[in-house]
Amino acid sequence: MISTKEVTEQLGIDKERIKYYKRMNVFCAESERSGYYTENDVKNLRKLVMLGKAGLTCDDIKKAQSGETTLMEVLTERRQKIKEKMERMLGSLCLSQDLLANDVQYESLEIDRFWKIVNQREDEGKEFMEFEEEDIPLCLIRTVQCPYCDAEQDIDLEEYVYDENPEDENDADSDIIYSVDSEENYDCECCGETFRVMGWTREYPVNPYYPEDISVLNIREIEDGEEEEDDYE
Repeated sequence: MISTKEVTEQLGIDKERIKYYKRMNVFCAESERSGYYTENDVKNLRKLVMLGKAGLTCDDIKKAQSGETTLMEVLTERRQKIKEKMERMLGSLCLSQDLLANDVQYESLEIDRFWKIVNQREDEGKEFMEFEEEDIPLCLIRTVQCPYCDAEQDIDLEEYVYDENPEDENDADSDIIYSVDSEENYDCECCGETFRVMGWTREYPVNPYYPEDISVLNIREIEDGEEEEDDYE
C-alpha cells in the first residue's frame, strides 16, 4: 500500500488534486483504507495527470472512460479548443501590451479610446479572453477531538461524503447538505487509534444560522456494545 504523501510526491501533485478526481468521478480508489492506494490506483492517477497535462478536462476523460467517444476523438477536439483559446490569449496579450505602453492608470484610463481599439480588432476577427469566475474550492475541514487521547486534529470531511442534497429542493440557491461517514477508516494522528466520524454538515461556514451535526464515535465502545447485545441474545 502507498500513502497519500508518497503518491503526491511521486506524481508531483497535491492531495486536493486526488480529491478533485474523486469528486469528478474519474477516479475511484481500489483501496478501502483511507489515505492509502494500491499500485493500480497510482497507475490510474498517473494516467489522469498525464492526460491533464495534454489539456484534457475531467469531462473529456469521462467520455473516453465511458466509451462515449474515443481518446483520439477527445484529444482532437480538445486540441482545437486549446488553439482557439491560445488565439484569444494572444489577443488579450496584445491589448495588455497596448495598455502598458500607454502607462495607463485606473482612474484616468481612456476607456473610449481603448474600447474603440477592441471593437476594431473584433471586427477584424480577433478574439479576447473573457472574464472567468474563479472556482472556489469546497472546504469541509473541521476540527475533531479523538475519543481516546482527546487530541484535537483537522479532518477533511470531503473525503467521507456519501450523499449531498439541497436543503430546499425548490430553492436554486439553497445550501447543500453533505452527509458524511468515515466508517472505521480514520486513525488518530497522535495515538493511532481508529475512530468514526459521522453526521452532516454544509458548504458554508458554520454559525448559529448554519448548524451542523458531526459526531465522533469510539469504535471500541461500539464493538463492546455489540458484543454485549450478542451475549444477551
